[in-house]
Amino acid sequence: MRSQTDRLLSHFRKGKVTTLRGALIDFGVASLPRRIADLRERGHDIQKNMKRNPVTGQRYAEYYLAD
Repeated sequence: MRSQTDRLLSHFRKGKVTTLRGALIDFGVASLPRRIADLRERGHDIQKNMKRNPVTGQRYAEYYLAD
């Protein structure tokens, strides 16, 4: 079985993005910032784009692998 970090990396390599909520639902990742830190420690250029929910106004981070 692949680790959460490996599954996230595979997702990012396909050009996809994820959020805290998406990572929890899609990958069972409860601590996305820790998994992102793990990927960065392995040398991957994971970037963050801050977004705002148009309904609630709440800010959230969307993570992706830089080209």
